[in-house]
Amino acid sequence: MRPLKERIQKLIEALDTRLLERKTLIRISILTIFSKHHIMLYGVPGVAKTFAINNIIKIIDKEVAWQITMSNETGLDDLIPEPQREAQEVLNDPRCILSQRFIFLDEMFKGTQNLLNALLPILNERVYQLSGKNYPLKLNTVFAASNEIPQDDFIEPFRDRILFWFDVKRLAEQENKLKYYKEDFTAGKELEEIFTIEDIEEVNEYIDKTKSLKMNEEIAKLYEKIIVEILRNSISLSDRKSGSGFIIKALKTSAVLNNRDKIDHSDLLLMKHCTWTDLDQRVLAFEAVERCIFGSKAAIQKNIISLIQNFRDLTSRTTPKIADLIELIVFLDFTKYDETLKILKNYNQEIQDFEKKLNELLTDREEKEAIFQSCLDNVFIADDVYQCAAPYKEEEVIDMIDELVTLFEIEKNNIQKKIDELDSYDKYHLAFNQANS
Repeated sequence: MRPLKERIQKLIEALDTRLLERKTLIRISILTIFSKHHIMLYGVPGVAKTFAINNIIKIIDKEVAWQITMSNETGLDDLIPEPQREAQEVLNDPRCILSQRFIFLDEMFKGTQNLLNALLPILNERVYQLSGKNYPLKLNTVFAASNEIPQDDFIEPFRDRILFWFDVKRLAEQENKLKYYKEDFTAGKELEEIFTIEDIEEVNEYIDKTKSLKMNEEIAKLYEKIIVEILRNSISLSDRKSGSGFIIKALKTSAVLNNRDKIDHSDLLLMKHCTWTDLDQRVLAFEAVERCIFGSKAAIQKNIISLIQNFRDLTSRTTPKIADLIELIVFLDFTKYDETLKILKNYNQEIQDFEKKLNELLTDREEKEAIFQSCLDNVFIADDVYQCAAPYKEEEVIDMIDELVTLFEIEKNNIQKKIDELDSYDKYHLAFNQANS
């Protein structure tokens, strides 16, 4: 498999100069195209959904998106003119949706129920029945858009068949608004890197035949944890969508396009974009995925607070007593030497036991940091990861861990000094025992 990551990075950089504040949409759309899936863009009128799609589709050589703006007056003949013709004539008609690799259905959910039902086999099975016979279609990706997501039951099948869902926001940055007003936002780089249909097919054939792309045990367990968390938040997610043909295939595609031969944690982060279908689910889905991958801030803070409190209790309970006993020994009262040594050894063991718990916390932080770095390296995430809820990256958590580590290091050094101090009186203690034996 030829490495494609560098080419995709260049493509994203070029598109980013054309599409203001659309970095994530660009990346997810490219992943959608290469995984041969579909994407729904939600956004209020005027956020340039059509402009974005028309530019993104240019990444594929000699391809344009067949487009239609749907309404309750759109009929099947608007999608498939003169379906009574010979099948091959219909399938090769450029006016016909059945002849297209890339389709843009604007205001898709304004179509009638009958029309949307007719789209289902096109979207999922990629077949259509003409004259009583099913014909395979060359469809690669459908881009759908809607100003709103209705709650009617008739859209339920599309929640499964459309893998990625994306909320397109209005421009937020002042600098980008000014670029838009001055109309200089399209003066970016030309698309020097473009791909072909053959590139897409090569990626999909590689995925189909490469067994190493299957999840390892750790990733599979984390994937299941995310699915459980999504369902726990009352977000509908079918076995079909979480299976090998949908989400898992997209994760494999991400791995391959990042020049890897296995799915890693960074690929799982992309599940944020394919586990919600209603806007009121979006935040819950994002939080669930990020919490499973980077950890729960509440749980991490609770653990740190507990460790700090337990450590302070331990030191306040034992340190003064040891200090008093050693003070007696300094004045050559060796009657407490053995007791002091025993307490000191027990305390040192408790310190070592605590260090194991501290190291577990620090190891978890290191592992989460490695995951964070892998996300930065993932071409479909990159600096988007800074928008994630990653507790170990938050200043509040960093300060709490620093406080805990400082407390521990001070007390660890302190106990070692006491051990050394007690050792320095060992010869006097031996003489004391001989004199009193």
